[in-house]
Amino acid sequence: MSKKINLILNFKRIIIGVPLKNDLGDNNCFLNVLIHTLYNITPFYDYLMKEKFNNEQTFFIELKKLFVKYDRKFKLKSYPNEEPLDPYEFRRELANLYRREGKFRLKRMEDPIEALLAINNAIHSYSIGLNSLKECDKPCNPQCIAHKLFWINIYEQEVITIDISHILT
Repeated sequence: MSKKINLILNFKRIIIGVPLKNDLGDNNCFLNVLIHTLYNITPFYDYLMKEKFNNEQTFFIELKKLFVKYDRKFKLKSYPNEEPLDPYEFRRELANLYRREGKFRLKRMEDPIEALLAINNAIHSYSIGLNSLKECDKPCNPQCIAHKLFWINIYEQEVITIDISHILT
């Protein structure tokens, strides 16, 4: 069985150097990697910065605030001399969003791929006007930013081998 995976990302800029806080026991390394990555995907960054979220969408608001702080530190080149950015508020909102599933609780190690999927599910649900993450398998038309950036096609192909050597002899 073979699988074909298409992944299209648009990196117009790569900004490094702004550290994110991960004190001993915080276990934010999985999230910090993801924050740095999402920040550097231009269409995702542009979407998040342009979108107007209401006060109930604290998950998106906290990520946007973190991106604004990231921008400020990078533009001022102040990051070598200051404290790292603290992703705590965003981590808390991610934990709140998935509290029923017990995922992304503060101080616990987690997986960055699962966190990316969770963020994409939240974006998709928001984009199509859902109030629950349980319904996030509903299609979006036009495609939401999560599908535009992280959409993949997986093709399964079965290969059947038939031995006909005994027929030919």
